[in-house]
Amino acid sequence: MGNHKNNFNHHDDLTYQMCYEHSLDGILLTIPNGNVLAANPAACEIFGMSEDEICASTRSMLFDPQHPNFEKFKVEREQTGAIRGDLSVLRKDGTRLIAEISNRIFTTDKGELRAIIIIRDKTEKILSEQKIWETEEKYKQIVELSQEGIWVIDENNKTTFVNDAMAAILGYQRGEMIGMELFDFMDESSRKISELNIQKRKDGIKEQHDFVFLKKDGTKVWVIISTTPIFKDGSYGGAMAMVTDITQRKLAEEKVIASEDRFRELVENNNDAILLLDKSMLTIYRSPATSRMMGFTDDERIGRSYLELAHPDDITEIKRFQQIVVNNPGRPIPIKVRAKHTDGHYLWLEGIATNLMHNKSVNAIVVNLRDISERKKAEDEVQQLNNRLRIAIEASSVCIWEWDVSTHELKWDSAMYRLYGLDPKVDTVNFNTWPTYVHPEDLQKVLDDSNEAEQGIRPLDTDFRIIRASDHAIRYIRSKALNVVDQKTGKVLKMIGSNWDITEQRRAKQEKEKILADLIRRNDDLEQFAYIISHNLRAPVTNVLSLSEMLINDDVDHESKPMVLNGLDLSVKKIDLIINDLNNIFQSRQRIGDKKETIYFQQLVDDIKFSINHMVEKENVLLNCDFGAVNQVFSVRSYLYSILYNLILNSIKYSREDFHPVINISTEVDGDKYIKLLVADNGKGIDLKRNEAMLFGLYQRFDQTVEGRGLGLYMVKTQVESLGGTIKVDSELDKGTVFTICIPV
Repeated sequence: MGNHKNNFNHHDDLTYQMCYEHSLDGILLTIPNGNVLAANPAACEIFGMSEDEICASTRSMLFDPQHPNFEKFKVEREQTGAIRGDLSVLRKDGTRLIAEISNRIFTTDKGELRAIIIIRDKTEKILSEQKIWETEEKYKQIVELSQEGIWVIDENNKTTFVNDAMAAILGYQRGEMIGMELFDFMDESSRKISELNIQKRKDGIKEQHDFVFLKKDGTKVWVIISTTPIFKDGSYGGAMAMVTDITQRKLAEEKVIASEDRFRELVENNNDAILLLDKSMLTIYRSPATSRMMGFTDDERIGRSYLELAHPDDITEIKRFQQIVVNNPGRPIPIKVRAKHTDGHYLWLEGIATNLMHNKSVNAIVVNLRDISERKKAEDEVQQLNNRLRIAIEASSVCIWEWDVSTHELKWDSAMYRLYGLDPKVDTVNFNTWPTYVHPEDLQKVLDDSNEAEQGIRPLDTDFRIIRASDHAIRYIRSKALNVVDQKTGKVLKMIGSNWDITEQRRAKQEKEKILADLIRRNDDLEQFAYIISHNLRAPVTNVLSLSEMLINDDVDHESKPMVLNGLDLSVKKIDLIINDLNNIFQSRQRIGDKKETIYFQQLVDDIKFSINHMVEKENVLLNCDFGAVNQVFSVRSYLYSILYNLILNSIKYSREDFHPVINISTEVDGDKYIKLLVADNGKGIDLKRNEAMLFGLYQRFDQTVEGRGLGLYMVKTQVESLGGTIKVDSELDKGTVFTICIPV
């Protein structure tokens, strides 16, 4: 420190040096550019550094540059040569403390500019001031935020202080109450009481009591007031009071009193009987309605056991209920018993028993009873009707259900569970689980019908299929319901309906429709056969008869005989051809019983292509296949082979001379039940406007340039329909034809 001392000693004598060394304030000797030349011990303690460390530091390393006064002091020192104020000191350990700084610039004897910085640690002062402030603030908050009113009056009974709570109790602002006399807040009767109380305060008596003040709006407010006298130099100087508003409590007490009066009136005039029983189950109170209901007087029943009037068949059950009531204090226990009337017959009584022995104000078991004899009689009659109805419903196999529209609660009778193959003890059915049993194809229809019924558009009346849970069998169900409607709003509250199994009726109907369709088809076949016989067979048969007669009668000369025999041969062959056609048609009708199997379309087409390979090569046929959508089907192979064979053969036979035949065969998905098989070509096309109605008829031909009998498309349509499918055609002359076959999956 020698050099630093020399810097100092150069300017000051020994006295100043002692002050410098022993000062409680930190002292720094600096030059105006900020370099520290010397630091006394107090400064070293404040900064937590040695003097060398301080002298090696700049001002921005010793004082926080972020402090609001840092830049301000730099400007002020340059302008005035002196500063005074607070700065944040940066200690070596990283902590900060607030210090009061004074700085003055002076010139040495040698004309050098120097600055003295005096640093006074304000930490203790700040903490002390903060503690005092916090203490004052705490007490201030206690007074200001207190929920209780605080009221101070002087020796002349004038208000000198009130907190917000006190002003609010009386409906004033605090400033309004200051200076007002205590008596300004009370009526005459309360003033007289207050004058006596003030005398007690002057005698040094503290007191707590109820009191009534007048609010600013003239209404009364009930309070509890705790008053303490204030003495100054032995003389009475006023009083301080803690005030609690108890108006609501007073009003509640008055309501309780009024409620007790009303309750007493209700009990006395209630039609329900009320009994109070002691711990021995003896009657200690009977409401007036009890005598009106039972016919016995209080003198006859007070102190007696209620079991004396119970029906003998009910005593065991009553004792069981009695034990439940005793073991469940405060819990209402519903009861239903028979009790003897004074004239000897028994009444059905329903009510609630509550053990209030633990309630000191009651100390009894409270029993409320109502005479339900007439209702019980009606219920028994309804139950008998229900039993008869249940027997009738079970005999008719009708199932009953009920649906609460607002809560979606669904109730089924036991027959409904049997219908769905469910066990009511195991399976839970609600509005969310029920749809899982409906056939997926029918679910949307049923939901739509239910929604229309819920909206009141029409009552529910629908058919649908279910998948029975027990055996996964598909059953047809008929469902009808009546709507229970809110008479005010017109909204449907619930539906009550019935279901019954119509599977057998549905199957019988389907069988009937199938038989009818078969009869219609057979009738069409008969008409076709009649046509064949009357038209196609008539000419060749006539020829055979005529030629045969000529030969038999020897009407033919030797030269004409070969010609007649040749004509006879051609007629017989034509008859044979027609008979073969009829045989093929009969066989196509009968072979639907052939075994079904999985058929791969590409393999089927390859087999057909192989069988007509000579024709494919001769006509240079391009056969394209796209079975990406569906590549297989479970059906009758012989039928599908014949269908595709005839369509492919026709596409080749009726191709255009100037184009090589191009045949495109593809598949498409058509819903869940069907697939589409498409056969398209670039051939001559068909004039559908003229020929569509006769296109699939027997022996119908529309192009005489190609050899044929008009049997192929008839066979195709017959076989497609035998598979349960349909066929349609789209065609345009000189552009081509597309046959679309829809068959079941």
